[in-house]
Amino acid sequence: MLEKCITVMARLVLASRSPRRFSLLSILGIPFEAAPPGEEIEVRGGPCDDPCTLAKRNAVSKALSVHGPPDTMVVAFDTVVWKEGYAYGKPASLDEAYGMLRELSGGWHEVHTAVCVIDMGRGESISECEVTRVKFKELTEREIELYISTGEALDAAGGYAIQGLASLLIERIEGDYFNVVGLPLHRLRSMLQSLGVDLLEEAVRMRKARVNLS
Repeated sequence: MLEKCITVMARLVLASRSPRRFSLLSILGIPFEAAPPGEEIEVRGGPCDDPCTLAKRNAVSKALSVHGPPDTMVVAFDTVVWKEGYAYGKPASLDEAYGMLRELSGGWHEVHTAVCVIDMGRGESISECEVTRVKFKELTEREIELYISTGEALDAAGGYAIQGLASLLIERIEGDYFNVVGLPLHRLRSMLQSLGVDLLEEAVRMRKARVNLS
């Protein structure tokens, strides 16, 4: 199994432009290549009855736009913030970010991140969705204005980045924290295991190899 894992993981491609996703995957110490998807789909705000289906459709589209040789594993993600039948994408302006945070203030919402994995060698693909619930404190106008003045809100679905200053505004989460950042590591590992790859084994192998070389 380990030998198979090593062979498959020789080329892991992340179909993304997100620095946050690059950072999370880098934590594992596993080599990967970044390949911006040929077609970026920006989720715009609007009514939505099935945020997981929306996110999965976008993640699959991103993954399919990236090609590679048979030893390639392509992974892609898409995140949708959802509350009471409404989907929130990245705000296009500070005013829009303000409105999003005003609507998310003081209550629970859900973060849906879809993961798509394509095994180029076997021609197999799987897509799944991870859901985490997040609760904001009751935000004052001053808090919202201070937060959006940093510009952090413009590069995140729902108008906030939990790994940044928004961490000071969030009371509770239920579920996978990394899912809210945009890359549910546990879900990714589980999906790759179903294709015969274990991220933990590969991460340990790479760590031991670095120690031996030092």
